[in-house]
Amino acid sequence: MRSRWGRPTAVGLTATFAVIAVLETVSLLATPWGQGLIASDIVQGYLPAASRFLATGSPYLPAQVAGPWQLGVHSFIHPPIALALFVPYLYLPLALWWIVPVGLVTAALRRLNPSDWAWPVMAACLVWPRSVGSVVAGNTDVWAMAAVAAGSAWGWPVVLLAVKPTLAPLAVVAIRRRSAWIGAVIVAMASVAMLPLWIDWLHVIANAGLSWTYSLANLPLVAAPAVAWLARRRT
Repeated sequence: MRSRWGRPTAVGLTATFAVIAVLETVSLLATPWGQGLIASDIVQGYLPAASRFLATGSPYLPAQVAGPWQLGVHSFIHPPIALALFVPYLYLPLALWWIVPVGLVTAALRRLNPSDWAWPVMAACLVWPRSVGSVVAGNTDVWAMAAVAAGSAWGWPVVLLAVKPTLAPLAVVAIRRRSAWIGAVIVAMASVAMLPLWIDWLHVIANAGLSWTYSLANLPLVAAPAVAWLARRRT
């Protein structure tokens, strides 16, 4: 369906939001705090937890499981199934942590070929300050975004949303894909094999007093590809 905005308007708005997002990133990286943020989530949070899992059998600290604990900036609170994503990056080049999901999003958008109106909406999601910070820090939001995009295009990659269960409702983009359901069964079977760690994870979340809303501030970045799914011109 042709956009009522017209292509020139959509292109202009998309470019404007993109420039704002770039300026926000440059401004962030110009500060000492922003420079310290670079790759901090993956380097200081996820990879140490992956190493701890290989060394002890659990990515969680004993204090997290034993009782109430204070959530820190790099505390590991991901479910155990996320280790399938983190452990390989103990050996892979760190740059791939960004290159792979960005490539998935790019390929998915080409396949979906969304209507013109979707592009400025998606670009506006990047302007959200939390979006910039998540990308710079290497937060798993980048992979969750890729899961939504690739799930929209091919179905089964949506299972990557398992790394952030609070964002699982976005899997609706692949609900009609058979491959997504097959992927979900495989993830469920793998989760059964990790049942003791899942029990530990539930204790970790409960002991930290976290609710299902703790990831909502990151929703604009992760949900951006869902806009392309709504505006898709290819099935």
